[in-house]
Amino acid sequence: MAAKNIAAIDVGSNSIKLLVARRDPSDGGHWSEILREKEMVRLGQETLASGSLSEEAMADGIDCLVRYAALARAAGAGAITAVATCAVREAANGDEFVKRVRKETGLRLVVISGEEEARLITRAVRSELPPSCDPLLVLDIGGGSTEVVVAKGDRILLAESLDLGAVRLTDLFVSSDPLSAKDERRLRRAVRSRLERLRKPVRRAKVKTAVGTSGTILAVAAIAAELRGRSPAGAGHRALDRKDVTRIASLLGKTTARQKLHIPGLEADRRDIVTAGAILLEELLRVFEVEALLVSDRSLRDALVLEAPAAAGRRRNAEWNIRRESVARLGKRSGLSRVHAGRVRDLALALFDQTHSLHQLTALEREWLEHAAVLHDIGLSVAYARHHHHSHYLILHGDLKGFTQAEVELIALVARYHRKAPPLDTHEPFRALDPWKKPVVEKLAALLRVADALDRTHRGLVKRIRVTFRGKRAHMALSARQPLDLELWALRKKGRLFERTFGVDLVARAVVG
Repeated sequence: MAAKNIAAIDVGSNSIKLLVARRDPSDGGHWSEILREKEMVRLGQETLASGSLSEEAMADGIDCLVRYAALARAAGAGAITAVATCAVREAANGDEFVKRVRKETGLRLVVISGEEEARLITRAVRSELPPSCDPLLVLDIGGGSTEVVVAKGDRILLAESLDLGAVRLTDLFVSSDPLSAKDERRLRRAVRSRLERLRKPVRRAKVKTAVGTSGTILAVAAIAAELRGRSPAGAGHRALDRKDVTRIASLLGKTTARQKLHIPGLEADRRDIVTAGAILLEELLRVFEVEALLVSDRSLRDALVLEAPAAAGRRRNAEWNIRRESVARLGKRSGLSRVHAGRVRDLALALFDQTHSLHQLTALEREWLEHAAVLHDIGLSVAYARHHHHSHYLILHGDLKGFTQAEVELIALVARYHRKAPPLDTHEPFRALDPWKKPVVEKLAALLRVADALDRTHRGLVKRIRVTFRGKRAHMALSARQPLDLELWALRKKGRLFERTFGVDLVARAVVG
């Protein structure tokens, strides 16, 4: 069966977004991104207050949709799904706009309810988070509305679409530049009054993970990353602390539109609405007692692709491990030897399990070791020389799903240190780690080096390993299919980090049979 392309268009109050993706049946029906576009059209500017879409807004929206339809067709999309949300939903002349879109672009624009919007956004976020994160609280701040959802597995426990959005709140309450104390008080009172009734239901749900999506939250997260001296780029979910949101909301409230041009990480075309959006996010986190938010770049258009008929056969088992599938997909894209990667993974995990008295790490660190072992050699797809550096880069930018950005960075570092220089503070990525993570990287890298050495010839000669301890010595008994001359030679070199990290001498003995 050939790969199939589909396009999804989200006509929002603040922007219009396009996603073109390809479904490859040979890859388990996975959707891979071909094209992603966003244009700030501001259909909701003044519309949400006046009740009607202006002629200028409709013309700008249709111009954008004409371009998007052409882009989607040029990218080979056999089907284009287009939906409209709050601005069109609330506009008295929304039907007129839908008819004009059909006439001038050929697109059938479907206006969806706030509840359906909330469900779809949760579907998109859910697609890259494992079940262990449940129950989820999903917050999506749009231009005209904010969706608040609590979900557990496939069940939506609570879904509310509130008439609070960055564009709407700016139109109603922001009349000064910078924001006056009076306007800020009015804005916060309005937000709190709308959120109060959700306080108890959300808290009763005992949320385990809070996730934020939308341009406003991504913008605040980008500013937070820049202020902390970290690049906002890279794979994985970024974590956004409530104290950082409070700090950024205060900064934005005190700066003029011109001064906002100099705030690192803030897009120029968002500076007029970001203050109200940041204050809204701060109030959401305060009311729901969320101390840290995972930031996802998944959105409504991603859900439209996921819900396409061609995706109906995709696995929906709650036990399906998003993280492992994503790691496997990255390994497949790189063309690495899955046999060697699998052997090193098994050896590394066996070592982890038998050396717990040395490292005293948990199941989470064990999983990080597993993923680093699977991906340690993907840099070979670039070049053999410095391939551990290439592996580090490819993992960082490999679009791994289900991980936080911090987890991706740690896994990439463990893979980077599977050979050559050990972890050192002279290496910027290692130096930038939180202090408690540095020994974790050292311990996992030490285990990975030993595992990699034990498959030095890539022939799977080691059948089993057994580790015992006598004083300051770790004795490793290796059951082998053939003599392990090269493996034992490699182990003498690559076992030095293990010995230094754990303060033991590593003694290996091979038994053929």
